[in-house]
Amino acid sequence: ILLQIFGTIIVDVTLTIGPLLPSFNGTIPKVLVEPAAIGIGLGLVSHFIFFPQSTSHTVLYGMEGLVRLLKGPLNATETSLLKGEDLVLKDLLQIKTKTIAAYKAIEPAIGFLPLDFSVGRWGADDVKSLKQPLRQALMANLSLLEVHIARLGGEAKLEKLRLLTASRESDTESQSNGDEKKRPREVGMRQLMQSVNLVQALRSPEHESLRSETIEALKESSKDILPACQEATEIIAECIHKVNMTRWFGRSSKEHLAELHDRSQSALTNIQALRASFANETTERLIETHSQIFNEKGELTKLDEFSVHRVRGIVIGMIYEEQLLGVADSWELVLGQLTALLRER
Repeated sequence: ILLQIFGTIIVDVTLTIGPLLPSFNGTIPKVLVEPAAIGIGLGLVSHFIFFPQSTSHTVLYGMEGLVRLLKGPLNATETSLLKGEDLVLKDLLQIKTKTIAAYKAIEPAIGFLPLDFSVGRWGADDVKSLKQPLRQALMANLSLLEVHIARLGGEAKLEKLRLLTASRESDTESQSNGDEKKRPREVGMRQLMQSVNLVQALRSPEHESLRSETIEALKESSKDILPACQEATEIIAECIHKVNMTRWFGRSSKEHLAELHDRSQSALTNIQALRASFANETTERLIETHSQIFNEKGELTKLDEFSVHRVRGIVIGMIYEEQLLGVADSWELVLGQLTALLRER
């Protein structure tokens, strides 16, 4: 394209100025060719020395960073579910913000991938083929993260409502003892006070007991698939990093590429097997834990206060199961595309 542009300019100048000269002068294009050649040469030297990255390298670098960030929701799930530790809402929101920003930073560079060329390595089409699987992994992992964010946000609201309820009861007791001092009324207090029964139900011993049973059931069924998904993210990030390290003239050995392919294929097979076992085991454990609300035909029995807690527990478990299955499916797609590229290239 550049040669065509310069050729057009030179021909235009020659045809415009040449007939006006008394004799032939073949050095007219020299005025344009020499500065352009010097500029192109300096640009190439600067590109290889100071900015040795093509668009493919930039996109792969961004994809590697995105994959490492997407391990955050899995780590949060492990911390909360398997280890039983408390999560911090601020940290989860920070992970979400960084992950979305990392994905948005990749999108503009992907549009320039067709300008890249490669011989015997990942080309523009190969790099672009990872976009859709990684996008699905982004959506699935952020959906899992949203489960934790919603849970922590709900707990914070319930705690605020509990404090307001205690404050209201204290004010009522003070007024009954003759103390006329009243606290300022909160905005929306009437609507909040209507949720007192909900707060009492969620704080009841029955609810806490069933919540513990549900968590224990999910913990047992997730102890294998969560580490498998975490391992998958590490392998994917490492493969992208190793491929991206061969900049312009370097090239990974066949043995090294074969090792990366074998590890990726092993991780893919492991996730596929654990995905099926996780779905079956989690469903069976949830049904077994909440079997009291179903009759022999599998139909829901009469709803009372006890069975309502059971229904809530099984719904929460099903939501978590669906989200984690989505995460496993998304990493399975990424690993499938990655192993294909490692095998073909």
